[in-house]
Parts: sequence; structure tokens; C-alpha cells
Amino acid sequence: MADVIVHGVAPSTYTRTVRLACEEKGVSHRLEPVEFGSDRLRSLHPFGKIPILEHGKVRVFETLAITRYVDEAFKGPALQPADARGRAVMDQNGSARRSTISIRARFVA
Repeated sequence: MADVIVHGVAPSTYTRTVRLACEEKGVSHRLEPVEFGSDRLRSLHPFGKIPILEHGKVRVFETLAITRYVDEAFKGPALQPADARGRAVMDQNGSARRSTISIRARFVA
């Protein structure tokens, strides 16, 4: 099996989410620290954000896409509901939380 590399920074909640998904699935991985604003980061992610997962020739960015990839590409316990309704509720709750955080951040700034 190809090595799994998570590019990011340890304190990032997004990086931690990806690493927790790997742990839950039993996927061995290594954290590869990457500096914000670096050419290296821009070469990995078109918007210069973290995290990024590399697995062989596969490169995935954006936390939700990465966690779905980990869930579907590796054996282990399911990380998302098997039925359409359950996945819709999961996506709805995640989206609502992200929207709420974004709105609150605008008022705090």
C-alpha cells in the first residue's frame, strides 16, 4: 500500500480532523508540516490552504473531500452513514456549523 501523507500543521482543526479519520480507519499516515504562504503549499493546493492528503498518485484537498476519500479508499469502520438520508443529515449539520462559524467570525472581526 502506498504511504499516506497529510500535509498540514498539527494545531489546525482541519488537519486534526483528517488525522482522526485516518486513525479511526486504521490508516497509517505521517504528518508533513508545511509553511503557510510557501511555494510548497501553493504547489500542493491551488488556494494555498491545508490540509492536503497524498496517497500514491492521488492528491486530495479540502477536509470533507479528504475524509470521504479516506472512508471509501480504505478498509475499516464506516465514518459516514450508509444511507442517503443519514449522509444528507450529516452534510446538513456540517454545513450549518460552518455557515454559523463564518457568520459569527464576520461579526467578531
